[in-house]
Amino acid sequence: MKNLKTLVLIAAITLGFNTMQAQEKFGHINMQELLATMPEAKAMQVELEKLDKTQQADLQSAVTAFQAKVQKYQTEGPTQTEGENTKRAAELKAEEQKLQMASQSAQQSIQNKQRELLEPIAKKANEAVEAVAETEGFKYIFHREVLVVAQGTDILPLVKAKLGITE
Repeated sequence: MKNLKTLVLIAAITLGFNTMQAQEKFGHINMQELLATMPEAKAMQVELEKLDKTQQADLQSAVTAFQAKVQKYQTEGPTQTEGENTKRAAELKAEEQKLQMASQSAQQSIQNKQRELLEPIAKKANEAVEAVAETEGFKYIFHREVLVVAQGTDILPLVKAKLGITE
């Protein structure tokens, strides 16, 4: 009799758990694809490319000036004193280090700008995902990129519609 009660209890818990699971809706979304289709992200990309081109042009002009100086010093080297050549070599080494630092600084500045511009875009996307999940009754939304099997509902079209994206 005690075994029968235990068996009935286990069956009731199992049935209750299965019923609870059946009521929960699962969805997934490819956030990278969503972000790529958002007009704000496209505008961000254009702004970053413009910044990159400007910085590359500035860097290239500095490199050209450096190369001209190297060429000049190499040409004049045989006519200069050893002390002067040593001084010039140190000067060129310092300028080369400045160029490397400028290149790293340019890359860092682009990364910082990308982070700054991406934050509100990602926030808007997350808010749209949350709104669609609430409206459609989804309990869980997973990133599509981390799923091995995606048998839930793909909510990307719903979120795009919420954001007014027609692509």
